[in-house]
Amino acid sequence: MVDKHSTGSVGDKVSSMLAPIAAACGCYVPMIFGLGLGHTGRALDKLDRISGYQALSDSEYFRRVVQQVECAIIDRAK
Repeated sequence: MVDKHSTGSVGDKVSSMLAPIAAACGCYVPMIFGLGLGHTGRALDKLDRISGYQALSDSEYFRRVVQQVECAIIDRAK
């Protein structure tokens, strides 16, 4: 299992590419993004624009996705 820390904001261009790359190398990459810094927005704001993408999920669903595809990026619980 590995972690890639994100400083966040819509300018984060690494997390959404690095997670599947690390997963393809056999790593499990569960990523939970937090709040943005206000004016910078959130990194998940980009992913929220993908049709069918579910940023909020329960912990069991998150575990299942990580087990099946080895990576997942979700929003923190509110």
